[in-house]
Amino acid sequence: MTTLMVIVAVTLIVYKEWIGKAISAFLLLVVANMIGARQGRLKDKQKEIVVCTASNQPVTTRENIVSAQYGFITIREIIQEANAAILKLHSILVSRAHKHANMVMLGLTGLAILLAVIPFKYLIITAIFHSMIMTSKLGKYMKNGQGDRRLKEWWDSIPPTPVRLVDEAPACPK
Repeated sequence: MTTLMVIVAVTLIVYKEWIGKAISAFLLLVVANMIGARQGRLKDKQKEIVVCTASNQPVTTRENIVSAQYGFITIREIIQEANAAILKLHSILVSRAHKHANMVMLGLTGLAILLAVIPFKYLIITAIFHSMIMTSKLGKYMKNGQGDRRLKEWWDSIPPTPVRLVDEAPACPK
């Protein structure tokens, strides 16, 4: 029944060209959840994220070292970057960083209004036109790294949510 409802809703949204309005409603829902997290003081209720590394299965030391070394060598940097990004996004969503959360909420609200007002097909045409120009010689001549640099500085200034590792099984939260 749920699948049928989703299929009908998606078909109706696409047929009536309500894609921009649907995305706009979703973005406003995200902003409302962020405001709700701020009002509910979610950042104060959960000061840190606890990661439990304890295991109930007996493993030999050699197997443990080989397994850890293999995993460490293959994907360590990717996991670190992904974890940092997730913790920064969590920090924004629960308004741990008020300045950044306000900026994100303002941007999402502006994007929602833009998607609600301008037909989605025009936004797609504009995005394609922009990407074509930016990959041309003219676009490469006009591009400077100032915007990218400012965005990177803004992203680096977001404090991630603290994480605490717990090695004992009884100390792990449920």
